[in-house]
Amino acid sequence: MSQNQVPKDDINLEDFEQAIYSRNYERATMLLIQALSGFEQGTWDLVTVDQHGVSRNRKYSSAKKLLTRLCSAATAFLCDPNLVLNRHGFELLLFYKRYLVTVFAATDFVDMRHCLEFIGDRKNDASVSYKSDADLYKVIVASSATTGAELITTLLQALPTDLAFLFWLSLLDNEMVLTIQADETRNQVLEYSERFTKVVASDAAIHRVVNTWMFCSYMNNLKKHKIKIPLNAIVKNYCQAHGAKQPFISNKRVLKQKPTLLVICERFTSTHAMFRCYGRAIESLKASYRIVLLTAHNRADSNSVALFDDAVLLPQGQGIKAVKATIGKIINIAPDMIYYPSLGMDAWVVALAQYRLAPIQLMTMGHPATSYCDNIDYLFAEESTLGDAGCVNETCLHVKDGTFAMSKGTLTYQAEITIRENPDSLKIALPSIAYKLNPSVLKACQEIKARSKRPVEFHFFPNMRGVNHLAIHFRLQEILPCVVHENQPYSQYMSALNECDIVLSPFPFGNTNGFIDSGRLALPVVCLDGPEAHSHTDVALSERFGLPDFCRTQNVEQYIAAAVRLVDDDTLRVSVSQALKNKNIDGILYAQTSANPCADMERMFNWVYQYHEQIKAQSKHLWTVADRYEFVPQSQPKMTAAGA
Repeated sequence: MSQNQVPKDDINLEDFEQAIYSRNYERATMLLIQALSGFEQGTWDLVTVDQHGVSRNRKYSSAKKLLTRLCSAATAFLCDPNLVLNRHGFELLLFYKRYLVTVFAATDFVDMRHCLEFIGDRKNDASVSYKSDADLYKVIVASSATTGAELITTLLQALPTDLAFLFWLSLLDNEMVLTIQADETRNQVLEYSERFTKVVASDAAIHRVVNTWMFCSYMNNLKKHKIKIPLNAIVKNYCQAHGAKQPFISNKRVLKQKPTLLVICERFTSTHAMFRCYGRAIESLKASYRIVLLTAHNRADSNSVALFDDAVLLPQGQGIKAVKATIGKIINIAPDMIYYPSLGMDAWVVALAQYRLAPIQLMTMGHPATSYCDNIDYLFAEESTLGDAGCVNETCLHVKDGTFAMSKGTLTYQAEITIRENPDSLKIALPSIAYKLNPSVLKACQEIKARSKRPVEFHFFPNMRGVNHLAIHFRLQEILPCVVHENQPYSQYMSALNECDIVLSPFPFGNTNGFIDSGRLALPVVCLDGPEAHSHTDVALSERFGLPDFCRTQNVEQYIAAAVRLVDDDTLRVSVSQALKNKNIDGILYAQTSANPCADMERMFNWVYQYHEQIKAQSKHLWTVADRYEFVPQSQPKMTAAGA
């Protein structure tokens, strides 16, 4: 039974309990995996119920009771000394472990550390011995970042490489790290990455590898991106094991009148932020390039496909396992340049980025982080958003601010801006997805509450539903009193956000879309600057919206002080909101300030296409807009006739 062969029959909690307590291990394993798959797919979670085709939530108390029953049965399962997990069942449980961890987090169990007391043989000196691989499998399943660093690091050092790799991966593949202990444990786990560079991951594990590739960006760790070096090696190992070889790409270019640009998109439906942020800029290249879209069939629609001269939509199921076939399609297209608007959201795209598939390969930060992929030549960003180029592994290129001329897309809302002038309790919003929250942000919230002279009420918008929402709801409320909103349609979300008074942007990974939503509702936003684009973009937006200087902070103490200042001074807060309301944020974001606001996109692509070899020969890490204008080499590749 592979990850794609999880049984699809209806899941019944009582059936699972019956299988556990009657020690029908094979059926119990199958049902547990099926349940966890249901959590991932959103098809079963014990939190929502279907009433006449309409999904609604159970009461928190009712959902918690059901989840506690599930966790109690899972505890009995893992603690049973007669249970012998085989390797296949173990790997599937690890594939879904993030959901098992989440289910326990949604109950008073919190985690599975209690199970560890009953696995293996305990001796009088408190040492533990494990009789078999099956015992180790159970320990690995039951251990998480909340278990503590001592056991985790001991196991990572003692386990053989194949088991250590799966364990290591399961510890990093976690959306919710809210406690100092979990954060510190995860940071220690990062240090073991170099051990796994020669691993060939299974079909199940490779998807979690790529999850970790992306989610490492949200970690509060200065060395977090370095993990991509071994992760890239693991992805390449997997691709090679599935027959994908480096094709021959000549380094002797001949310039064409209208070269082919292949744009490989992870997400590009017309409702997605990637389309809103990059659609107009990509379309601006059509005059100079034949532009071809490559994406999965469900990641584009007729509106987004219309931007391109041609489109190749991969059929359902042609993911990373079919990377060899996808490379074949690219070779048939014969692109002169490849552009990745984002890297990190889809495994097959991260896999392609390990290969040289065109003479020139570029990326933008649709997911705002460096890739550490050897075959990505350039990363380009607007001047005010890149941050410190030293945080980026690729050669960096600036384009003029405003080049990525945003479009509003199809997201609409009806909320009328309401500025509360003197509320008894001030509502502070954090409209950021769960994995941007961390102990440092939550500690700052506690300090803001403690220092404020009036009552404050925190509102979190972690974009979670079902069991994920229930888990973060309970865990956040342990840390500070708050309201945790469930995922909801955009118009409802904007209405709920509109009822708040101040917004905090998380750190170190900021909140571009949440910042824009807040600005559109005239809500003052406090942000914390940092060297990376995922922090510094908030500062650029803050300046663009005209927020006062004190809202752009340089350290946590300033961040806390800025929030408290807005809480305690109604006159100041109201004046900031009124100024935002008068600014017409939609006009700032979406109005065209020139006939061709994306013109520098075309200029930059043309410059790179003409002078790529000379640019690389300079060994220059950052090219500003001024640098591009000044650098015009005399020699360049030979030009061919149009269409050649």
